[in-house]
Amino acid sequence: MKKNLVMGAVSGYDFSLIRPFVVSLRKTGFAGDICLFASGISDMTKHYLQLLDVQVVTLPQEEQFSGMAISITRFMLYQAFLARQDMDYGGVMLTDVRDVLFQLDPFEFNLSGKVCCFLEAEEKRILDCPMNSEWLRSKFGDTVLAGIGHNPISCVGTIIGGQPQVQAYLKALLEYLTPPFTIPGDDTAVHNYLIYTRQIPEVAIFANEDGPVMTVGYKSADTLSFDGAGLLVNAAGKIVNTIHQYDRHPQLSEKLSFLYA
Repeated sequence: MKKNLVMGAVSGYDFSLIRPFVVSLRKTGFAGDICLFASGISDMTKHYLQLLDVQVVTLPQEEQFSGMAISITRFMLYQAFLARQDMDYGGVMLTDVRDVLFQLDPFEFNLSGKVCCFLEAEEKRILDCPMNSEWLRSKFGDTVLAGIGHNPISCVGTIIGGQPQVQAYLKALLEYLTPPFTIPGDDTAVHNYLIYTRQIPEVAIFANEDGPVMTVGYKSADTLSFDGAGLLVNAAGKIVNTIHQYDRHPQLSEKLSFLYA
């Protein structure tokens, strides 16, 4: 059985900001590899991460791709890491770090040989979000925004798939994320453009209330449901493997703090 891999990127974070992500992931029983690309973290933070069996790839400032945001350069780093000849994983997750918590192993669902993408709250369309609509318009123009802006937002912050499928996804994504004309937000714009213009052939798109990832940023706090153990569940009553943007709701952050205690 091949191991799975979770990859993320952090810049300037101390351990307190990374701890919920790593500790909650390890507490699910996840025994695969965790790799974090890091810029501007302390030796103490690196030490604590290594105690939790996290591979930390420290990035010198000169490797920051001419000042590009790490939210963009992370995809180049992921691609280079997976291209190494000794990399052979069953599943790969590309994920945000600061605002992600785990309740179950993130790979505990059927990947179906596809790259899995996850919608945010479905009532919030791209055109309803000033940031997402502006990112898409700025990158691809008004015609593209008008053509696909009626779709729900798909979040680039959580992507899961088999290694070949994730590598194909990264190849397509990076065709549009080349310096020097890349700014924060372009990753989200390109991601939504690719999936809604069907340029990713092996893609599975999961609804926010019917999949292993729930992105709660645009959900009202009174619509969040929990089981008897205090775990977040979706509309079907199933425990959500991965929670994204939990920190948008202070009460939710407090309620779920036991996941990384």
